[in-house]
Amino acid sequence: MANSVSIGRDASNDICLSEAFLSSKHAEITLEDPTSLKFRLRDLGSTNGTFLNGKRITEAEFELSDTIMLANRRLAVDEFLPKLLGSVTRSSKTAAASRSKPQSFRLLLLIGAVLAGLASAGLLLLSGQQINGQAISGQNLILASLGIAVLSTGIMVVGDNLRRTFVRARAERQYLDLRLRALADEIEQKTQRKTKQTEHNKGWEGFRKFQLARRTDEANGITSFYLVPHDGKALAPYAPGQYLTLRLQIPGQPKPVVRCYSLSDCFRDGHYRISVKRARGSKPGEPDGLVSGYLHEQAQVGELLDVKAPSGSFHLDESSSRPVVLLAGGVGITPMLAMFNSVLASGRRREVKLFYAARAADEFVRISELAEADLHSDHISVHFFCSSPDEQGRLPRQSVQFERLSVEQLKKILPSNNYEFYLCGPGPFMSALVGDLRSWGVPDGDIHFEAFGPSTVATKPAAGAAEPVATAAVTVTFARSKKTMRWSASDGSLLEACERNGIALDSGCRAGNCGTCQVALVSGKVSYSSQHDVTPESGSCLACIATPDSDITVDA
Repeated sequence: MANSVSIGRDASNDICLSEAFLSSKHAEITLEDPTSLKFRLRDLGSTNGTFLNGKRITEAEFELSDTIMLANRRLAVDEFLPKLLGSVTRSSKTAAASRSKPQSFRLLLLIGAVLAGLASAGLLLLSGQQINGQAISGQNLILASLGIAVLSTGIMVVGDNLRRTFVRARAERQYLDLRLRALADEIEQKTQRKTKQTEHNKGWEGFRKFQLARRTDEANGITSFYLVPHDGKALAPYAPGQYLTLRLQIPGQPKPVVRCYSLSDCFRDGHYRISVKRARGSKPGEPDGLVSGYLHEQAQVGELLDVKAPSGSFHLDESSSRPVVLLAGGVGITPMLAMFNSVLASGRRREVKLFYAARAADEFVRISELAEADLHSDHISVHFFCSSPDEQGRLPRQSVQFERLSVEQLKKILPSNNYEFYLCGPGPFMSALVGDLRSWGVPDGDIHFEAFGPSTVATKPAAGAAEPVATAAVTVTFARSKKTMRWSASDGSLLEACERNGIALDSGCRAGNCGTCQVALVSGKVSYSSQHDVTPESGSCLACIATPDSDITVDA
């Protein structure tokens, strides 16, 4: 007899789950055969779907080792199996509450009557016979036959109960084995993550010599550079999404130039990979990007570069098992490739949905590789968006939607907003998506992004940072240069204000991540417009994301 449990948001279900994206009556699980532990999963017409091992199903058989997702909610074995086993136990005791007692009683009477009848037949055959010289009494035969009937019936009932107890014990043993294996895997993963995180934090101090081992053109204006340690020693692992800081000696420049570039692959022994877009001047007469231009045009295989250890607070949370949405615009695909590939390489069945937008067909990086992963991984899906309809003949229609990527498009594809969102891309792309995700109700804690500079996205103040108090113009004094300037909120960061007023300050990442712009703060206080990965020395500030709270003096 099959035993079932219903699952949904409504309290009348056997298993009530409170998530808003679940349907009132979402799904049903049936234990069809307790002996062979055959289970069946059935969707009850839910809005956001029921998934078995990443595939949406209407009805399917499954095993305890399979993965069940109700929309974005993973259903654990220990949430439904105890209830099913409980129903098996109740069946073994009462054979289902509504009819077990009368049916069991009638069954006992029937079996007893049959056995009594057989015994009575034996009575007729044995009546009058003698054993050891004594006649067999009919009354004794009747009593003996009734005793046999009752004893036989009792043995059958006890045997049935023992069989059901055995079935339950077998199911519980398999369940406990699965739980023990899952617990062991979880402990091992946590240990590996802890070890990996410790290694992440080790890295190395200062800059280390790396050799440019290989370069590969990925797309129009985007090239990947493969870097290997010149000393031949091991590489420090990194979290997917982190970046490298490069210090380059560029001909014609009076001092080394520092820039940060995202690592564009998951960690692999032997090399690091960065993918760099050639920055072009946005206005006539505006110079192209200094460092990206050098890497694209002059950097040769075999050249030595100064590289800092991987760092950065923008990276995939590898300890989480929640489903992930990766949103990439243009060259913002670089840290997303590291995150995407790390999930594939880990072997974990974590759900990942990648949304990748570019303006033209030749601007997509590794589109065939991503499409192949989408085809062969049931927990991975990739969605391409090309904003130019004229490109329709150059890209496979089934893989690309020829429109801009927006939260409205996400709503058509995602069953809910219950994901961890990671974003990277140019200013307008980031500003629109971050704002619309918040409007959709996605908590700030689930929105993680890396901007191409401190002004790219309107962010909330860094945790623990004071709100800027300067609302009118304040004076910024440069002690060594013997210059002063008036700063107001429209001037942006301290670094941007200096550049507009012809005051030179070193800079690198322009996002508070490399520390190149650190300058001593002689007097006054500043606030930071965003989180930063570098902690400035005591009495100093990061000019690229700092804004004055009042009159300040800096040692520059």
